[in-house]
Amino acid sequence: HFPDYFGQNWDAFEDCLTDLAWLPADGYVLVYQQPEHFADREPADWSTLMDILQAAIAEWQLENVPMYVLLQSTRPSLQGAIAL
Repeated sequence: HFPDYFGQNWDAFEDCLTDLAWLPADGYVLVYQQPEHFADREPADWSTLMDILQAAIAEWQLENVPMYVLLQSTRPSLQGAIAL
């Protein structure tokens, strides 16, 4: 659930993940279930998503705030965690 001002585009998605004032916490875990559906149907957007998630993790790491992104998939190549 993104804030009301979420702009429904990749830039807005990245902004919401790198400025989580709308969802304050000591750390963040994002679990993405069945990512293979999106990865298969929209490979270019999938690549954009992975870039944004890696950038968000890196940015929070600079702030010493843990952020983890876990991929839960039936496809071994998509299982695991996104890391730097």
